[in-house]
Amino acid sequence: MFLKKTAVLIDAGFLRTFLPTTLGFQKLADVVEAFAAGCISADAGEEMYRVLYYDARPYDGSGATKPHPIDGAKPPVSTSKQNFFNSALTILMSKPYFAVRLGEVSFDGWTLSERAARELLQQRRSLASADFVPLLRQKGVDLRIGLDVAMMAKDRLIDRIVIVSADSDIVPAMKIARREGVQVVLVSLNHAIKSNLRQHADLYRTVDLEQSYRDCEAPRSVTKPMAPISRRRRCSLRRCRRTG
Repeated sequence: MFLKKTAVLIDAGFLRTFLPTTLGFQKLADVVEAFAAGCISADAGEEMYRVLYYDARPYDGSGATKPHPIDGAKPPVSTSKQNFFNSALTILMSKPYFAVRLGEVSFDGWTLSERAARELLQQRRSLASADFVPLLRQKGVDLRIGLDVAMMAKDRLIDRIVIVSADSDIVPAMKIARREGVQVVLVSLNHAIKSNLRQHADLYRTVDLEQSYRDCEAPRSVTKPMAPISRRRRCSLRRCRRTG
């Protein structure tokens, strides 16, 4: 049976909107790995070629030019959060088949969170430091997706591309892939797929994210190491070989 070499392209920012914020960095990396494996359909004759994971390292600037409205020196992203995501990315880089593509993050100031806006209208309380959240924008991810799709399609490195994203900016890349004879599969996480993305895909596939959690929690079999052979036992084995 002919196997279709398949690449899985994951927009990390999009995927994270479906993941709980309580995951540790190791568990986050393991869930992403399990999810990527779940995007491949063995029944459809697909084999994994590569997982391309598109993200950006956390913003690590001080934000001094756009100070916090209440706590002026408060950094946009805490050191602990930076360490968390950097650790998860480092683990993913070492996973089999994974290639991590990194864009950039810009800081555009502070804004009132939706939660705080609702509470202020309902309770008419005073503003607090936690009411403000940083405006962080990821840049360059859609460009990197487009370049990778065009390269793999032009060189016919793959037969299929499975895309996990809701960004309409990748439509030109999808068009290139199909023109080159590469099939495009869109993944749904039980969300509504935009019509312009649907128009330029060959197949649609729902992937159960909950199954990725279960796969991570499944116990792994442990092979016990063989006990060392004693000197008397080694001598006995040599005598058996001679007489045998």
